Amino acid sequence: MRGLGGLRGAWLHARARHVPEALVALVVVVLVAAWCADALSHSPRFDGPRARPPVVVGAALAGALLVLATLAGSDTALERSAARTTAWWRGAHAVLAVGLAAGVLVLAVLPDPWQFGAVAMARNASGFAGIALASAALLPARAAWAPVFGYGTVVYLAAPKPTVDAAGWWAWPTVSGVPADSGPALASALAVLAVGVLLYAARGPRPVAPEVV
Repeated sequence: MRGLGGLRGAWLHARARHVPEALVALVVVVLVAAWCADALSHSPRFDGPRARPPVVVGAALAGALLVLATLAGSDTALERSAARTTAWWRGAHAVLAVGLAAGVLVLAVLPDPWQFGAVAMARNASGFAGIALASAALLPARAAWAPVFGYGTVVYLAAPKPTVDAAGWWAWPTVSGVPADSGPALASALAVLAVGVLLYAARGPRPVAPEVV
């Protein structure tokens, strides 16, 4: 009975944070990303390495925004007031959400992992999700998407092409997924993820300001 109660509590926790809807949307993102990967790899304008960034940056960014959508329940003020009893729930939710998003998004690039980079997709999904987690803890819900989307967009447009080693620490979303090229970028993305998980687990989502009638 205790096990059933735990499963029921986990289901209620997931449903309150729109996890089922986010999972459906994630499947759609993977299907669209796989189609884009195939189309771009056969396009004369985006052949070879140029076909990779639109897929591994765009899909990972969408996945992180879906993770963000699951980080707050309907009563964030109550959740923060019970920090001792919910910190482990938040931490577990964050780790599972990021792991699931990264693992599922990798499926979009498996048909050609060398060109698109399964490592790059998992790294970008994790790093962007780390920014999302930190944003959820520090910013109002309506603004939490801005740092994730803004950083991904700016890096995609401003990073040197091809990305040089010296820029890998900040331009990690555009670095190749080839293992020899991804060490510094992977370290940066994992550091961002660790900070995001710790912030979200410790602080929880920022309370929504009460409406003024």
